[in-house]
Amino acid sequence: TAPELLAFFSLFWLVIGMLSFGWQLLLGRIALDKLGLAVTVALLPGVVILGGAIGLAVPSLWSIAILRGGEATQRNSLFRVACELLYTPLAEQAKRSIKALIDVGFDRLGVVSASVIALLILHFAPADRVEMILLVIATSCALIGLARSRALQRGYVTLLEESLRKAAEKLEPEPATPSVLPQEKIDVRDQIVEHLDALDSEDVAAVPNESLSAFVQPVLDLTS
Repeated sequence: TAPELLAFFSLFWLVIGMLSFGWQLLLGRIALDKLGLAVTVALLPGVVILGGAIGLAVPSLWSIAILRGGEATQRNSLFRVACELLYTPLAEQAKRSIKALIDVGFDRLGVVSASVIALLILHFAPADRVEMILLVIATSCALIGLARSRALQRGYVTLLEESLRKAAEKLEPEPATPSVLPQEKIDVRDQIVEHLDALDSEDVAAVPNESLSAFVQPVLDLTS
């Protein structure tokens, strides 16, 4: 009856919410540290494959409830945390656009596609085969997701290396330009030194002050 269905699904989602919270609180950090991002993401299709196999072996309401509950618990806990960390190497502007495209666009597209498939199967497939066909399709999609998750680690590491390299290039100081005198000033300086070495102190003392100033001033201009 309607009240019984309402009570069943209320209890169903209450248990999923509590399990998701506890799962993430107790195992979130451990899973990321021990398993890594790719394996933590791959746990979701792994749960669906395991639940699908149980559902095909023991078809019943409770086996389907375990499959759906396990998928929802994993998706709302470890899977979500791992997916958020996959966006870390992206630049802030790129992260906003790509995250919106994946979380809103492709996620909703997946929900719509799955709903259309379920409606078509319910309409065209024999009534005694609907459950098995849906389980086979769900398990097949999980196998594809499991195969694709293997490339996540390589892509994440490559993107992280590129992000760190760009950050290091921005922080690296520019090489200091040594202050080198032009060749012309070096030549003039050498000539002045040679002339000063050739002069005796008595010759310099015998030069009048006006002539000495006239000699020193061009020297100061050349060396400045």
